[in-house]
Amino acid sequence: MRPLIWKIQPPPFQKAGRRNTFHISADFALFVNNILEERDQGYNDVLKHHFFIFLSFRHILNADIDFLGRKSNPDSQTVELGPEFLDTITVQGREYHKYSIDHRTYFGPVDDEEAQRLDSQQQVFQRLFDDRLIFPPIQRLQRVLDCGHGAASWAVDVAEQYPDCEVTGIDIAPHMSPDDVPDNLWLQVDDLNRPFTFPSNHFDLVHSRLLATGIHRRRWPSYVRDILRVLKPGGWVQMVEIYYNVQSDNGAITDEHALRRWSTQYMRALEDRKDLRVGSKLQNYLTGLGLVEVDAKMIPLPLSGWSNG
Repeated sequence: MRPLIWKIQPPPFQKAGRRNTFHISADFALFVNNILEERDQGYNDVLKHHFFIFLSFRHILNADIDFLGRKSNPDSQTVELGPEFLDTITVQGREYHKYSIDHRTYFGPVDDEEAQRLDSQQQVFQRLFDDRLIFPPIQRLQRVLDCGHGAASWAVDVAEQYPDCEVTGIDIAPHMSPDDVPDNLWLQVDDLNRPFTFPSNHFDLVHSRLLATGIHRRRWPSYVRDILRVLKPGGWVQMVEIYYNVQSDNGAITDEHALRRWSTQYMRALEDRKDLRVGSKLQNYLTGLGLVEVDAKMIPLPLSGWSNG
């Protein structure tokens, strides 16, 4: 049986509705700019609280497979969304996805406040990645899959930048999706912990970002195999994950520090279900499947301003 899928009916091509009214505050933009500029100056003896970002992209070997790049409507393989994917529960004034909580899949909120946070997060990543949405050297994009699209910030940006590309975003909850999306963007609902239903040899690029808190610990090997199966010969996968153990360059973050205690307790709370250290394992997962031209980077992500001493 095919999973229940949901699709936003797009209006004529335009920017997403929520993104038209969302603006990063001047203070927030200045804060992000300042801490990243200070990082770039290479200070050695200052306090830097940060996560590490694991950025990996990998290439699929060309194979002797006949593929016809015909345009098709991604909705042709979907069915109507069931009501169980729409229910929410309210805890301490925040809305959560009932299906995700009941199935211990995802524990984050799905309300407007979280959608705005994810939009802000996309702006931070763009600053951190020098305004690059896509890292692999892909000459022509026809189909892109965004796994765990969240508020669809990255997917909308890609769809707008590549208007001739068919972009599909998939997430377990529809609640943070923008009201309006570009004509070439389809947002669907499914659980990434289940096997992919997409056809083989279908996408030029699969994008997977910050799914450590959503993908079950035992699912990762088969999740990566699913990505490999749906990529075209010569396709690419781009993955970004956070290492949740807060670090400092000068050793000021001890085990008793509040940030370290938070990150330690957070990882411990989810360790029976999720692998929050999976970012450091992605290279082995994917090279073990025969992918080539592997490039993996670990990038500091500042959590606060730099100290002056």
